[in-house]
Amino acid sequence: MAIKRVECYVATCDTPDCKPFDGEFTPHFDTEEEAVERLCAEDEWTFDGKVLLCRDCTDIRECERNGHDWWPGGTDPSTGVREEYCGRCHAASRLLATT
Repeated sequence: MAIKRVECYVATCDTPDCKPFDGEFTPHFDTEEEAVERLCAEDEWTFDGKVLLCRDCTDIRECERNGHDWWPGGTDPSTGVREEYCGRCHAASRLLATT
């Protein structure tokens, strides 16, 4: 049989309960350094020397530090309320009265 056991490294996001590869293929790497280098270069993860964050958690942290990047959404014609959402983290929205 052409199956053998090998050791590899997989990365996890340092945000509690985050599952960046949930339901997807989880990449495997030969070294810790390769994992950090490739995830940061190819998948927009960030690493500050201590904390490794996936792309989504990086975007959320950026919004927490610098504020959201609000984009216009739709307007409900019956109420005149316009919704905006964050173009960076997509986790926040706000409603604005248009009257």
